Amino acid sequence: VPKKEPRRQGKILSFDLEVIPQKITATLNQHDGKIIHLLLRNRGSRTFDLTLFTNVPVLTISEKNIILSPGETKTVTLLLNTDRVGIFVGRLTIEGLFAFKQLPVSIQIDLPGNHKITVAVPSSLKMILPGQDIFAMFTLTDLQDGPLDLVYLIKDSDQRTLVAEREQKMVTGGTQTFQKTFALPDTLELDDYYLVVEATQNGKTAQGVDSFTVADVLPKQQEFPERLYRESPLSFFLIVLVILLLHVFMIWHKKKYD
Repeated sequence: VPKKEPRRQGKILSFDLEVIPQKITATLNQHDGKIIHLLLRNRGSRTFDLTLFTNVPVLTISEKNIILSPGETKTVTLLLNTDRVGIFVGRLTIEGLFAFKQLPVSIQIDLPGNHKITVAVPSSLKMILPGQDIFAMFTLTDLQDGPLDLVYLIKDSDQRTLVAEREQKMVTGGTQTFQKTFALPDTLELDDYYLVVEATQNGKTAQGVDSFTVADVLPKQQEFPERLYRESPLSFFLIVLVILLLHVFMIWHKKKYD
């Protein structure tokens, strides 16, 4: 895994800067117009002198320097340049003396008339622990009969490729859906990551993307089963087995006495 600079984790009063939306995503065709409005609100008691910048080449920020007084709200316009086809990932940074935010960015610009691919990381895996595997569902449309070449890339917010896999599938025309699991390096830092897929057939390439986050703490609804599975897989499977046996017993009992 390429070595990268440590990610800045924010400053004391970062929670006083509210940003909506919390991530920038867009899927559109080449040459389609797109404007995204970014709302910034100062919920603190200090004035924020903010600088906005991004490493995503197709994203233009209308106002890169903003002063937000306490309680003040401003809207920044983001313009998308859709002349280029492809997947563009990275981050948008909002930085000041008393505030620091980074928003993950993923922009998908498709070629009209080409086959399409949709990537979907399940909501339960949108936030994972270091070393945990992920899987995703892939849906391809407008395919033709024949071989399909697939390239899977895991990228970080600095646009570095950390994992790369290739495979070829024989497909029939129309729509194809499949899933795939990816083993991630234990050394991945706490950050936002992007699963990018390139699907090439008859010289034409379509791309799709979805994101996930590696964190040190999971949301409450994920924390117990994930932690139990990681720390004691045998206990996890025994609990699952007991639940299944109870379920079978309840079905048998109901049929016997009905």
